[in-house]
Amino acid sequence: MNGGLNTIRDFLRALVTGAVPGYRFYVTPLTPCTEDEIRKLKKIPFLLPAWISNIIGQALIGRPVLIYKYHNIIPTVSRQQIGKALSGNIASVNEIKITHQELGTGTNSPSNADTGLQTPTGATRKSVSSLAYSLNQINIASFWAAGEATGTWREYAVFINGSGTSNSGVIFNRVAINIVVAGGDALTLDGTVTIT
Repeated sequence: MNGGLNTIRDFLRALVTGAVPGYRFYVTPLTPCTEDEIRKLKKIPFLLPAWISNIIGQALIGRPVLIYKYHNIIPTVSRQQIGKALSGNIASVNEIKITHQELGTGTNSPSNADTGLQTPTGATRKSVSSLAYSLNQINIASFWAAGEATGTWREYAVFINGSGTSNSGVIFNRVAINIVVAGGDALTLDGTVTIT
């Protein structure tokens, strides 16, 4: 399970198609991206520099957009929870379901030892808006309206079996980010995790 590239073939495929697992964050004025806008923005190759992606993104959706692209790490506690579920050692499906996400301000690099965000910001804690799978990929989408994610964010995580309580549940993955969201801006997350 990863959010990165493992082979030269993966790199070349990603360069041509833009199909790279990882997280894309979109900062837009006033409202989060629509599903149609996300589909259009996903066509931008993941490996393009941000300034080029931003120009193409604005042309594709017809409004300003800042595009941030990052890779994630799936820490040991998450892999343990998956192993527990696969071996039948859970009481219900809720113990393995991805439920919540949160932004934070911690600057430590993601590591296998992570059990939560370093410095979570409970005000940004939300239920995941959309989960889907296709073949060996999990797709995660979430939306923060203008004013819900105002700040400078340095980390992001998705949680299994969480609640509305900050940093609750088992961390599924953690991403080091560097995103500034102004008060009048909305934030959209479009993430892909590949199980390999």
